[in-house]
Amino acid sequence: MPIQRFFPPCQPFTTMPSPSSTAVCLYQPVHSQKPVASTLVVVDSFVQDLSPVVQALDTSAILMRLNPHYNGIEQITARLVQCPAVKRLHLLVQGRPGAMRLGSLWLTHAGLETHQELLQRWQQTFVPQAEIHLHSPNVVMGLEGMEFVGRLSQLTGAVVVASNLSIGHAAVQPLHSLEVLPLAS
Repeated sequence: MPIQRFFPPCQPFTTMPSPSSTAVCLYQPVHSQKPVASTLVVVDSFVQDLSPVVQALDTSAILMRLNPHYNGIEQITARLVQCPAVKRLHLLVQGRPGAMRLGSLWLTHAGLETHQELLQRWQQTFVPQAEIHLHSPNVVMGLEGMEFVGRLSQLTGAVVVASNLSIGHAAVQPLHSLEVLPLAS
């Protein structure tokens, strides 16, 4: 499937956006008339070199880099509305037990409740049995982490899984083939 590169709203570009730019979709497959189940890979701004991530993507994946100055939940929600039928959402983010950084926001268990309405909108864009892959092993640690992912799963309707691979090793194998541990559904 051919890949189209663009800045929203669908403007061609030839250079990578800077970390201070707004959230952008870097790669999007060219679709036929019907939307197909897709993979959305969200990368937080702390990941400086996107080339290993890009190399790990299959051609149907959409890559989005979060703007560090804006709420990441709002940025992801806006992007999900534009690409319905998401099967997998990969979150390459910084984390600590029971929390993850999304743009300017540290999303905690309390933050899940604050952003409940936006997170429930994600469910409308997901296909049945959609998955959220967390590529930050610290998020799921301990009781606090398990409660966090359980609530995230409830709000989004997605199965939440943790990758066995840290961000620094993303180029080792394609994102769709990583070993995962189901955490909540």
